[in-house]
Amino acid sequence: MPFRPLDWAVIMVIALLVFGPKRLPELASSLGKTYQAFRKSLNEIQSPITQALMPQPVQPSETSAVAAVPAPEPTEDSKASEVSAETLEQHT
Repeated sequence: MPFRPLDWAVIMVIALLVFGPKRLPELASSLGKTYQAFRKSLNEIQSPITQALMPQPVQPSETSAVAAVPAPEPTEDSKASEVSAETLEQHT
């Protein structure tokens, strides 16, 4: 159940009465620094775990670089042999 604004106001009034106006800013600052240190250490723990769980990018190898080279254009001789092979298949 989240706190509503009225709940926060009541908590602040009680804290003001218990700790006094001089000590309350010191406590708030100390609480903020503690929270910041907690978040920093939590991130230090989570960072290696999330990096280990994330998929690593694939590094291109030499074989994939060769496969990326386009095939050479067919010459007139290869075109003629392809045509003659097709005509042979059609006639049989």
